[in-house]
Amino acid sequence: VINGGCAMKLPKAVHWPTQAISFLLMGGQDYFRGAMSLEEYVADAKSRVPAGNATTAILFVNEMPHMPQSTMLAAALPQML
Repeated sequence: VINGGCAMKLPKAVHWPTQAISFLLMGGQDYFRGAMSLEEYVADAKSRVPAGNATTAILFVNEMPHMPQSTMLAAALPQML
């Protein structure tokens, strides 16, 4: 998941199966972070992972905006898969 949209507080709850394998690539410069500190932003995303889920990973890149640059994504994607 690029930009962690499924881990945001949304008007409608996101269906996130406990056994789903998820890799969230989140940027510290994402405008959806709002006024949250970097630590609060990551903690908020982590809090939305279903209890008991042991198959979710979050890669937080402080310098990344909402969407990654193609060179950064090209470097990260093979490692994510």
